[in-house]
Amino acid sequence: MALFAVMAVVASWLEHQNREQLSAEFKVVDGDSLQNEDVRIRLVGIDAPEIGQICGSAKGDYRCGIEARDFLRKLIGDNRPDCYVEGKDKYGRFLAECFVGKTNLNAQLVASGWAVSYGSYGWQEQVARRGKRGLWSGQFDRPQDWRATHSGLADGPSGRIWHGLWRRISYWFSTVESNE
Repeated sequence: MALFAVMAVVASWLEHQNREQLSAEFKVVDGDSLQNEDVRIRLVGIDAPEIGQICGSAKGDYRCGIEARDFLRKLIGDNRPDCYVEGKDKYGRFLAECFVGKTNLNAQLVASGWAVSYGSYGWQEQVARRGKRGLWSGQFDRPQDWRATHSGLADGPSGRIWHGLWRRISYWFSTVESNE
């Protein structure tokens, strides 16, 4: 098992050598997005709850989108992530795998339960599920399912405007709550 893990790390490192690297001070937008003045990054292979998303636990409902965002902020700390670009999404964001030192942010978000696998990181999701970590400690809608039912206006250019407005309002409320 340890040999497999070492081989996976080496393969991942070799893969990085052929991809464009971005390294900058990024603001954490939500649990799977980073941004600075010039660049927007979506962490590839994962899907984190939206800022306005509510999840359930034994202790009651909580703002899992805020929790995911805050977890990513803690992972990055005062560091500049190194992001390896794999392409762009339909919104023009860079799709990237990001690291702080040797910590793969994408994988760590899934393994800690604050994001779900979205084409990659399946075994990390299984670890989080078995350990009832993060989202897996209670009930939640997968982020793509939550978006489908809570942002029906998100299709098309005008829908993206409404969805963006909703995210900004949710973000504003989250900053107001954290300052109280």
